[in-house]
Amino acid sequence: MKEKFSHKLDLKKVAEGLGLSEAEVVSFFNDGRIVGRLGEFIYANKTGSNRAKSEGSSYDVDGVNGERIEVRSITEQISFASSKEVGYGRKVTEAGFNEKMNSLDFFVGIDFREMSNLRFIEIGKDDVNAMADSGILRKNKSVGAKKFFNFFKSFQK
Repeated sequence: MKEKFSHKLDLKKVAEGLGLSEAEVVSFFNDGRIVGRLGEFIYANKTGSNRAKSEGSSYDVDGVNGERIEVRSITEQISFASSKEVGYGRKVTEAGFNEKMNSLDFFVGIDFREMSNLRFIEIGKDDVNAMADSGILRKNKSVGAKKFFNFFKSFQK
């Protein structure tokens, strides 16, 4: 697990371009779905990759070396479950989780706690397994943000 890069957002210019206040832009971007989608474009652009050919693909980005990359925002938590199993009335299953893990090469988590400086963190499948082994991966295959960042810090030493 490592920070791949960070990406600066000029919130003042974004606000001006959208015709909103900076506070409204921060409020708009302070949604994991919005940041996740934006992150797909930023990650592909910065790494010379391409977004997956289909919105229905099991991953988000085709890496330059053929890697299958899933981009996830880190909100109150980060989920490693299949998107089709997350949400109201849906249930995360071991089979669905294993299918998700087998459909990609690694995850990229977006830390947007400092909105003007998005941090992109590559998270390998071995890292997800280490989170499970350490007991911080919940049954629903998510990890609370605080526990995730503490776990991530242990890799920075």
